[in-house]
Amino acid sequence: MVYFTNFIIIMKVWIQSSKPYPISLPLKKLQGMLKDDLPMDKDCFNLVVRKFMFDDIQTAQKTKHLIAKHYLDMKFWVCSYIYYILSFLYSNFKILF
Repeated sequence: MVYFTNFIIIMKVWIQSSKPYPISLPLKKLQGMLKDDLPMDKDCFNLVVRKFMFDDIQTAQKTKHLIAKHYLDMKFWVCSYIYYILSFLYSNFKILF
């Protein structure tokens, strides 16, 4: 019974963000982010990038300055990378999808 209770706690969503696309982080992913020997989960990385971006937006609104940075998360990179691969395959091998 204790094992089942621990499993429920570990898999429960602890952090959630919905804009511009939904991200949900259970405790297990948050614990993995703290371990130095493991790579950071892409959802954790994307949430950190989102936090930095919204902090800069709030600072710019308070000080009436423009935002001078661009933030790119892993979802943007993956979409760009897939587009690059598909265009490479089409241009070199005339593969149609």
